[in-house]
Amino acid sequence: MRVSTLAPAGRRCSWSRRLSRPQPRRPSPRQAAAAALAQINSLKKEDITEIKSFSKPPAAVGRIARVVSMLLANDKSAGTWAAAKMTLGDSAFQRRLLCFDGASLDPKVALAAARVLKGDTAESVKKANKAAGSLFQWVQGVLARARIRAA
Repeated sequence: MRVSTLAPAGRRCSWSRRLSRPQPRRPSPRQAAAAALAQINSLKKEDITEIKSFSKPPAAVGRIARVVSMLLANDKSAGTWAAAKMTLGDSAFQRRLLCFDGASLDPKVALAAARVLKGDTAESVKKANKAAGSLFQWVQGVLARARIRAA
């Protein structure tokens, strides 16, 4: 016996809506920022040195490093591997990440950063390099806050 999901007036029954496939929940920007800070706190100096030591980094690692450099400099032109290596070599790099205030971030820089990372996921970046995965989460938290500010 087949049970119809249509109510007498042609409307769906309330229980049939609950049976539909659930939508994946995205973390709120605040949750994304908290997760990003936890990842940055877990970074070790050796991890950052490993990323910096690449002469030709894997594509995902290079993109993340370039975007981090762009965001910290608040300048689209800072998105080169040479600039990223200098940023990663800064003795206060980790402190700069932790103290970064995205409130003054130029929306054009945030948009350019999002375009560079289009198609990357946390899992794909972590496969390339664990430390780059942590930086990716930091970038996602910063960009989530920038999107809220722009809205």
